[in-house]
Amino acid sequence: MEVKTIQNTNIQKLVVLEDGEVEIKILRYKCKNCKKTFNTDLSELVLPNCNITIPVINEILKLFSIYGSSIYKIKNNLKQSFNVDISYQIIENIILSYEYKNKAESWTYSGYYSFDSLWVKIKGGWNYLFALSDTKMNTIVAREIYSDESKKNVKEFLTKSTQNQKRISITTDLKIDYRQPITDLKFKHQFCIFHTKQKLNRDIHTYITQKKVDKEEKKEIIKIKK
Repeated sequence: MEVKTIQNTNIQKLVVLEDGEVEIKILRYKCKNCKKTFNTDLSELVLPNCNITIPVINEILKLFSIYGSSIYKIKNNLKQSFNVDISYQIIENIILSYEYKNKAESWTYSGYYSFDSLWVKIKGGWNYLFALSDTKMNTIVAREIYSDESKKNVKEFLTKSTQNQKRISITTDLKIDYRQPITDLKFKHQFCIFHTKQKLNRDIHTYITQKKVDKEEKKEIIKIKK
């Protein structure tokens, strides 16, 4: 098929990794034989009616499903690491609209999970989005909306999500309400390194500030922390 480029091109704004929001020219072509016109195919780069490119969407889903990052952390990570500055609402919409593929009933997960919940606004009301990911297989196992983060709801969600699956360990942040349900279900409970370090740093700072420790003790504390 012999084609020629048509002069009038479409301008579209896209959000891409590393460069943030950019303007691209979408070339149009005309077939010299059938006279039909068509645009450059961008289906491998961006979804229909969307200006957020697929690599950006994949990065958001990876940060959420694998590392259990909150919307706030995802936004900061995108800005600092990839020069992508998009709103909390866009990030939330991407997470909520992501349709993970249900595996066949015989599918077996690794048994190593990451659990987190996000405080999200849906149709004008605030709720919790529970999400469970398989950390070895890099996939979302389940997600569901709950009105609160009660122990009952956490246990119900984890029970349903891991039914007939291996239950080896779950990594979470430090929320106390997660601990009993995870113990009841015979999982080994691991704490996220980021949240643990964050808590330790806060506690050390509080201790140093409130106790008004001298320089020597402060040096020793910092040495032990490292």
